[in-house]
Amino acid sequence: MSSVATQRQPGIRRNVPVRDAGRTVKHLSIAANAQECAGLAVWLDVPGVKSLNAEIDLRLWQRDGLAIEGSGTTTVTLLCGVTGEAFDEVLTLSFLRHYAAAAPHPARAEIDLSPDDSDSDAEELPQGSIDLGAILAEELSLAVPAWPRKPDAVFATGEEAAKPVAAEEPKKPNPFNALKDLTGKKPGASKT
Repeated sequence: MSSVATQRQPGIRRNVPVRDAGRTVKHLSIAANAQECAGLAVWLDVPGVKSLNAEIDLRLWQRDGLAIEGSGTTTVTLLCGVTGEAFDEVLTLSFLRHYAAAAPHPARAEIDLSPDDSDSDAEELPQGSIDLGAILAEELSLAVPAWPRKPDAVFATGEEAAKPVAAEEPKKPNPFNALKDLTGKKPGASKT
């Protein structure tokens, strides 16, 4: 997966100003174009991404936070871990993310880090804009199976699996055959 390390950007960007999330829900439809799909394929280190379509809702969360809820489908070309053949798989995305405004930390107050906090899973709300394309790419990376398998791929079982697949080695010449040629007798034959 060297391509993920060399390309940090997922290839799809949809920056939305944070201030666009008002008191009503803002609905967005996202469809990746061919260039964005190609960039996603490189970023994910898969043979191809044929499509990515998503519906996303932005709304205020708690007093000054942001909730992003989305769902979508994507068609990804994967390599089967059993056969090594490429195949297409339709993946479904569904996510809900919360972003909380950075709270000012009082200098001498205690900070309660209770695991029961309702916003403990919230990320810090970025200043300016939020990249919905990066969120979709992250969700897609989580949906791609670690060990893809074609629906009809079958592992070898029983005797078939027990047989090692190896090239035949050439037979080594028997040194006693040279003696047989000199004496005219079979090696190991007893004298009577």
